Amino acid sequence: MDMALIGDVANIFAALGIILTLGFLAFEQHKNTEQAKIDTWNRVMQGLRETRRRTDSPHVADVIARGRVDYFALSAADRLTFGFFHEELLLDYDPHLVHADKLAVSRPRASIIAAFSEYLCFPGAKAWWLQSSARTRWPEHLVEAIDEALLACD
Repeated sequence: MDMALIGDVANIFAALGIILTLGFLAFEQHKNTEQAKIDTWNRVMQGLRETRRRTDSPHVADVIARGRVDYFALSAADRLTFGFFHEELLLDYDPHLVHADKLAVSRPRASIIAAFSEYLCFPGAKAWWLQSSARTRWPEHLVEAIDEALLACD
């Protein structure tokens, strides 16, 4: 066997090695991306669980129940509790909107709109939202999603 043929065979093996290495790296990158999506989803859901867990307090649960009926009938302190609870919930969903294409769920925006409707379709929650100066202090994409959810209430 002459040296030129040996060199050609070695080049073919080297090229195959490079192709296999690149394929392996692409596979690993895909796997890491999927894991990052799952991790992001888990972090967002953990925030939502922690916020919802605040209703384990009978006082907070009572404020939310009364505030849903009539926000303005709440005392000033209870309006703060009601408002901060809802702010936390809405902001917990913000990563879903911002990173919708990177989350490990299908139709994340539709899910968020449905969740916003679940929280905000009460008369007191709508009143809180309208008086909360949301349009000047909240991210535009969040205001748009909440407005879309409120339209679904009617």
